[in-house]
Amino acid sequence: MMRPIFLLFIPILYFAAGSGTAQEALVTVLRQPFLVPDQEVGPVGFNWCGFSRQYYLTAGWNETGIGATYKTPKGESSAILVRDGISGFSWSHLYLSHQLGIGRVRMLLQIRFSLITVIGQPPVFRTGGHIGLTIPAGESLHLGFTVFDFPGFLFPHAAPVRGDPTIRLQLWHTPGRQFDLTGAFDLSTSCPGPLILGIRLNASDQVRLSGQFRVLPLGLAIGMEWRINQIKICFGFETTSRLGVTPLIIAQGPITGNRQPVTGSKN
Repeated sequence: MMRPIFLLFIPILYFAAGSGTAQEALVTVLRQPFLVPDQEVGPVGFNWCGFSRQYYLTAGWNETGIGATYKTPKGESSAILVRDGISGFSWSHLYLSHQLGIGRVRMLLQIRFSLITVIGQPPVFRTGGHIGLTIPAGESLHLGFTVFDFPGFLFPHAAPVRGDPTIRLQLWHTPGRQFDLTGAFDLSTSCPGPLILGIRLNASDQVRLSGQFRVLPLGLAIGMEWRINQIKICFGFETTSRLGVTPLIIAQGPITGNRQPVTGSKN
């Protein structure tokens, strides 16, 4: 079964290490195109995150996950547990990720271990992974390249690594402090697209609003990020011409005892 790619944009902009744009572990798990991450990186040390989304709102298909990240000034390591499924059928995933920065270049490797359970059938194990690279193309421009389920490209007929192999090309542009722009395009073994165009408005230090328009298929998404001290809560939903509404909520914050945030200037 091929997992759908839902490209709701909301500002899930956590753990962006260094002074450049970063591929972030939770964003990669959710396969979300995102805008320029915050340059307030968050506390060095351990951080927690959690999310939940209800596909199509009225369906019984839910995806929920929790995770922890250990951050240093030069990178981060993450572990995220996810349950994704409906009654009688579910995927249980463990994502192990490591992100490394060399100057303003960011690299991410994420390995996935999955257990598929179906009522009346023995469990099935799968594995896979994602890789990402982000490079600067100027003071306010960054280019991103992500390969989802890359073992599926290398071994297309091997059942243990089957997934939805997809290549994402993405661009981020920060023309000023008030808003950010992004564009992304996906190429998969099943079909090209979607093409995504997004904007984030930095309304204040505590509130950020975002919107995304997509084609192939047509769709619209909006989101809001609310900061309370070092806690970030994000709300958003997506609707398309083919599917119903998919709401999503994400929360992230530091674990007690972390050091002060590592900061960098916004491009």
